[in-house]
Amino acid sequence: MAARKGASPRQRPNASSGNFDAAAVAAMLPKPGGKEILRSSFALQLFLYFHGWYYLLFFIGETAAFVYKGISLRYPTNLFAYEALLLLLLLGMEVARNSFGRSGNLTESFSLVAVSLFLAAPCVLAYGYLLYYQTYVVRLEVVLTIVSLLFIISEMTFSVISMISWLK
Repeated sequence: MAARKGASPRQRPNASSGNFDAAAVAAMLPKPGGKEILRSSFALQLFLYFHGWYYLLFFIGETAAFVYKGISLRYPTNLFAYEALLLLLLLGMEVARNSFGRSGNLTESFSLVAVSLFLAAPCVLAYGYLLYYQTYVVRLEVVLTIVSLLFIISEMTFSVISMISWLK
């Protein structure tokens, strides 16, 4: 490999030549006897991760249920469109809530987890509508919605616990 004109090998540190700055490497290593406490919640991260994948299945199942209901059941005027719009809004809120919760937990950011908690309230209300007040509720929707609500309640609980531990 040809060196750039005017640059000596000492000016270009790379792993193959063995040139490196020992002080920079030492600064990156943990200090002997020093403790770095990781306070992000592993349980919260697990719930957020699995709920992200579950929500994908939830959205596919709800979309299939909406298609089934749209084809086989009679809906009042415009109500089908409103309920489909609610499902799309729920998709956006869930993706944002999960994203804020994950990054907030990993960076131990109180504000990001607080935003995630704030977004959980409209998500719970939307799930409540899908569970109780929707025009037609299929048994599949009941199961999908209850599991999703259990995920959100668990995430909210672990979010509050994590936020309290970060204040200490």
